[in-house]
Amino acid sequence: MFFKRRNKQFDLIKTIGGCKARKPLAQKELFDYYANYAKNICLRYSANDEEAEEMVSDGFIKVFNNIDRYDSKQVFDAWFRTVMVNAAIDYFRKHHSRVEFTDLSQAYEVENDERYLELMTVDEIMEFVQKLTPVYRTVFSLSVVDGYSHTEIATMLGVTESAVRANLVKARAKLQEWIQAYLSRQSKI
Repeated sequence: MFFKRRNKQFDLIKTIGGCKARKPLAQKELFDYYANYAKNICLRYSANDEEAEEMVSDGFIKVFNNIDRYDSKQVFDAWFRTVMVNAAIDYFRKHHSRVEFTDLSQAYEVENDERYLELMTVDEIMEFVQKLTPVYRTVFSLSVVDGYSHTEIATMLGVTESAVRANLVKARAKLQEWIQAYLSRQSKI
């Protein structure tokens, strides 16, 4: 597999310095250390592993090209996560730009039942998130997982806030429908 476990002897400050100096060994160390973290971020925005790996690759290119912009007063993991989320959004724009967003008038409210999520593993939930359409998956991940506001998401994706709200409602409805059906099947086994 292309992703490895984090090295316990990793020196982040030294590695960042090497990346700023454009040293390939430092870039490899940073990649090896952060690849799993990056993939976990990108999986929330992708339909499958291949898309996630493409997002990760794009994200690391952005990290290496913009490492000079990293402010050492900021937590590196937070900066890195932001770069990866932005790489996922760029991937969405590039590959799904013709996808239409739902207008709020077409959305309907869904009653959320959090009990269902307690009965499932994170991997099972992620499988359902990855089945969502690109628009639903992106809006859901930005809002629910990464905590961006509707205004921020609308700006990132170049749509209206009402479109963000509508697509989030529909994404939650679809997830709830799939999860209820899945748990219903599981209880019959």
